[in-house]
Amino acid sequence: MSEELLRQHASTPPRTTFARFCGNSPLRADSVSWYLDAKGENVVGEILATLPPQWTSFHALPIGKKGSDIDHIVIGPGGIFTINTKRHAGKTVWVAGRGLMVSGQKQSYIRNAEYEAGGSRNC
Repeated sequence: MSEELLRQHASTPPRTTFARFCGNSPLRADSVSWYLDAKGENVVGEILATLPPQWTSFHALPIGKKGSDIDHIVIGPGGIFTINTKRHAGKTVWVAGRGLMVSGQKQSYIRNAEYEAGGSRNC
């Protein structure tokens, strides 16, 4: 996420002094969601950093050949876990068995995570 945000931001012209004075965001409108996603991944990374020392975490690990990554991998006495960070501020999240819905809309996060896990065996 952070790499995409930086790539987009690199092509954004600098704000004028007046724009800074007015408090205009340095981000383009289409970069805001990338910024919020990257911010969420950083927050999760900070939380994972507080795990006991027998746990190790890795962040933004590339997977496959299409530019995908695994947000976080955590390794410790309890096993190996992948964590995919999503942002749904103010939304109702429902999880049961293999189903996951956000504000009543079915999401494919579990299926996608399983696909990514399968792909990691081929790297």
